[in-house]
Amino acid sequence: VYNGEKHLNEAILSIISQDYENFELIIVNDGSTDKSPEIIDSFAKSDSRIKRADNPHNMGLIKTLNRGLKLCKGEFIARQDADDISLSGRFSKQIDFFNKHPEVGIVGSAMESMDESGNKIEIYRQPETDCEIRFRTLFNCPFVHTSVMLRKNVILDHNLFYDENFKHAEDYELWTRVLKITKAYNFQSPLVKYRVSGTSISQVHAKEQENTAHLVSRSQLVKYGEEFDFTWDAKCLMLDIFRKYLWGEPLNFTDNDLKIMGDLSSLLAKFIKMENCNEQRLVLFAGIIKVHFNNIPLLKRISLRTKDIIKRLGASSD
Repeated sequence: VYNGEKHLNEAILSIISQDYENFELIIVNDGSTDKSPEIIDSFAKSDSRIKRADNPHNMGLIKTLNRGLKLCKGEFIARQDADDISLSGRFSKQIDFFNKHPEVGIVGSAMESMDESGNKIEIYRQPETDCEIRFRTLFNCPFVHTSVMLRKNVILDHNLFYDENFKHAEDYELWTRVLKITKAYNFQSPLVKYRVSGTSISQVHAKEQENTAHLVSRSQLVKYGEEFDFTWDAKCLMLDIFRKYLWGEPLNFTDNDLKIMGDLSSLLAKFIKMENCNEQRLVLFAGIIKVHFNNIPLLKRISLRTKDIIKRLGASSD
């Protein structure tokens, strides 16, 4: 927490009101100059599970996250931002899933976004299954950060911490390393409420976050071939198509989308083969995209490919 007095009461209450009670709540105070420390202490006086840890000065989010990881004593680590809310069944559902699935080391969930006053905006979901999550990771972050719970041994035994070189996309970059070690899952029902405000990182640092995420994405795509070095706009369209498919929305395409559909079809085929992915929903998605692209008239497909080749050679379209 850094100067989070406005919503800190509500955030802390959402944790100490969990229906799973055996936890410690570590609140890292990152040099707050408002009443945040006093608010933390007022709760800690009556709840011994609450531990306040003060940074010597304002160190910023990434250093503070890493310090928090090192302070954790429990078997599992959940995180939450100081202006968000965890729904009462969050811990019990995530821990129960871990106990039933020992191969899974990271679990997130959908979120209910809310405005500054706590009014609901919409439900936002991430891909559910391990293969879907891995495919999403090729484009952008596959988890709602404030919803994540991890097995501590996955993090600390492998010395996995947030990298300061990936500011504003540090969680995305970390998950790409975590997924090399363990499997993942996202609940499709919201376990958290995420507050959208004018001071959110995604609002204030949107362009920097986009640029950093693009670098992480490129580092994931390169292992499937140089031909998959897509522009950010192309990746956004691919993600939109993937999202619509997962949530059962109509897949509508324009002539401008045809080349991107062809690229997406090729990437899906390569991903499924290299990752040995047999999850039915992703395989079906690959089939649907392939059918759509193959139904494009042959001359139009040749034209699309020719333009791409000419562009790569640095020649003019003439």
